[in-house]
Amino acid sequence: MYGDVEPVDGTGFEALQRASVGTFTSHVESDRVSAINDALCDEICRRCSFASLQSTSEDQTDFSVRQVNAIEIDPWNTNRLWVAADRGVFQTLDAGGTWADFSATLPNCYIGDLIFHQHARVLRAGTRNRGVWEIPVDGWMTTPICGVQWTGSLAANQTQRWFTFNWPATWHMIWTVMPTSFAPGAPQITWKVQVERASAEFVTYWITVTNLTAAPVTFEGRYCILSRY
Repeated sequence: MYGDVEPVDGTGFEALQRASVGTFTSHVESDRVSAINDALCDEICRRCSFASLQSTSEDQTDFSVRQVNAIEIDPWNTNRLWVAADRGVFQTLDAGGTWADFSATLPNCYIGDLIFHQHARVLRAGTRNRGVWEIPVDGWMTTPICGVQWTGSLAANQTQRWFTFNWPATWHMIWTVMPTSFAPGAPQITWKVQVERASAEFVTYWITVTNLTAAPVTFEGRYCILSRY
């Protein structure tokens, strides 16, 4: 399993070149596999109080008079949802109990579809005639996330391989190996990293570690996530 991801400060939606992500279609007409299926979508619409988003100005109305075109759920927190409306994107953090505008920097136009990339933590909004926009829902990573994935030991001059799986393919990763037993005077270990694309979403890393000494050595296998996207 991979390490915990901490939220950081967010920013507004940023425009993307249309060619970089392809064409968005209506959520109702699309057959893409997403975090929700039609049955769950119906359940969300039934139990969510869309009208709880109260109007604060003439151009902000509640969902009772606003068309909802798409819904996305955060798989890491199923109480967090986003909806695309005829104008704007809205977010709930309490499974639809209350809603808030999530349209920062979006143009004032029709929002036809949403796609949430759970591993990159990026929400993309498809507009009519204004291109595709994206926002990091927890903010862009500004600090690498590092940790120890496993500990190991090697006999004298031994080579052994480990693997670690289900790492999102969108993440930019560095793997290092650090000796924890002391032997000053010469290098103790070396390693190489090989990558298996296990699926469209996930990769497996194979790390081969070699003990360069004539004595046993212990070590930590460390990872560093430089970016999720």
